[in-house]
Amino acid sequence: MERVAVFIDYRNTYGWARRAFHKDTDPGWCGHVRPLALAQLLTSKGSVPRELVRVGIYVGRPDPRRDPRTYSAHMRQFESWEKDCGPELLLPRWRPLRYPQGWPTSGEAQEKGIDVQLAIDAMVMGVAGQYDTAILATADTDLLPVVEGLQALKAQCGSPGVEVIGWGGPSAKLVAPGLVVRWIGPLDYKAVQDTTDYNIKPVRS
Repeated sequence: MERVAVFIDYRNTYGWARRAFHKDTDPGWCGHVRPLALAQLLTSKGSVPRELVRVGIYVGRPDPRRDPRTYSAHMRQFESWEKDCGPELLLPRWRPLRYPQGWPTSGEAQEKGIDVQLAIDAMVMGVAGQYDTAILATADTDLLPVVEGLQALKAQCGSPGVEVIGWGGPSAKLVAPGLVVRWIGPLDYKAVQDTTDYNIKPVRS
């Protein structure tokens, strides 16, 4: 059984899901996915029996003092990920967002260090033999070096393999010789979409 670890650059995934399957005028929750469902779908696209062994989620976290509403929505979403995946599968990684001087009129808060953390985890876990195949759920070209690093590791040691996500509409993907792309089409997206608006606090009975 081939062991698969899926590493999700969540903001990148959200952004490309919106570009591929939504309009700019759609509500902000359009584009969100359920990480476990996405990881399971990507794992199922293999041609050999495969087992999902890790779901890494990499995301920026809002500052509760500067943006309490967005922070509360983020934490509700994060809690849903923890509940769905459970501690056996979930590898939660977050970094505080950086706010430009004069925010919010001066620009959006930015993620910093997320791609580096993903790259470190993928390489360290690969060298340690914790998975047989990595699937990188990102189209961020800054992460191409980790693809090339994993390919070099496989060439030298025979493992692990590496695959990437691809978005069917805009054909967004990382590109490297021999790299397997697991495409997400409209039906795939519908199966993994998260339609929850986390800005709305649930009413508890």
